[in-house]
Amino acid sequence: MSNTETSDRFESGDILRYAILGLAGFLSLVPFVYMLLLSGMNQYEAINASTWIPKTFLFENFETAWAYGKFWLYAINTVVVTLFSTLGQVVFCALAGYAFASIPFKGKRMAFLLLLITLMVPEAVLITPTFTVIKGQIFGIAILNILTLTLIASAATLLLYAVLSVYATVTARQIPVWPLTFVGLVAFVGMLLLAGVVNQDFGGVLSEELWPPKTLLNTYQVMILPIIGNAYSIFLFRQFFIQLPDELWQAARLEGANHLQYFVRVVVPLSVPAFSTIGVLAFIWSWNSYAWPILTQTGADPKFTLSVGLRELSDDYIGHIPAQMAGAVIVVLPVMVAQSMQPEANTAADESDSDGSEVGD
Repeated sequence: MSNTETSDRFESGDILRYAILGLAGFLSLVPFVYMLLLSGMNQYEAINASTWIPKTFLFENFETAWAYGKFWLYAINTVVVTLFSTLGQVVFCALAGYAFASIPFKGKRMAFLLLLITLMVPEAVLITPTFTVIKGQIFGIAILNILTLTLIASAATLLLYAVLSVYATVTARQIPVWPLTFVGLVAFVGMLLLAGVVNQDFGGVLSEELWPPKTLLNTYQVMILPIIGNAYSIFLFRQFFIQLPDELWQAARLEGANHLQYFVRVVVPLSVPAFSTIGVLAFIWSWNSYAWPILTQTGADPKFTLSVGLRELSDDYIGHIPAQMAGAVIVVLPVMVAQSMQPEANTAADESDSDGSEVGD
């Protein structure tokens, strides 16, 4: 077979491949484009099946969804829950993934296998036991409050320490990382306390969130804590970190570094694609959360997220299709932006080799 025939066959194969991908991409975009077009129509155009493009794009539909649907309040709740759940998931799952990848300890193989088993458990099965825990029926509410404060303090400390350490590494400056971390935490706590004293409403919300008296229901933290320890994120971090050569740890060890210093000064700067990928995934999972906020926000003043608010908007404007589509655009747009920011990196989960798939005790 000549080189010309081989190249022609490869070109025809590429054309077919791109044609299939283009068709799949077009079919995937059609619902989103039509949703955007519907959000700008009037009611008559929306119910007219022959109308695809609005004569005049009506931005009033977005104002209706944002104001009457209380989307501004749902947006605040969603941003708070998504921000803290994403940061917590990245911090704790990265540390757990590093432990599975680089720290030898007895029973590591069994612990990792148990972690993988949890990926096969349906989420619906975990709703009842998790709901029982957050109501304080398994552990006392005081124990849950102490655990929550410990997790918040640990996450804030580790995050600030990592940021300062990465800054010192990138800028090649010798800065007192731990003293600056302590000062930063004290300043942050002081600002929160001062804001709570100045604004009594904020102080009441802060006290209810940090130390709820009876149950974790109707709080922000009940929507944040259960998704911080995500098994899939731990697995992805572990697969990323296991690719790093062991010589880096040996060199850092010779310089007197411990595991935490090696992690924040070497592993984190080399694993930016991993943190970006998992951060985007955690953002999407938290932003799209629907069932759990409905189950846990049962009080007179529920802290619903945008996904739940979209359902309420559909109930109030059951016949107003443009307003419903405008609300859907508001909910979906941040997710699409976050998805477009996801880096195109080859994860270790897709590149499993014989060395990376083994975990020794």
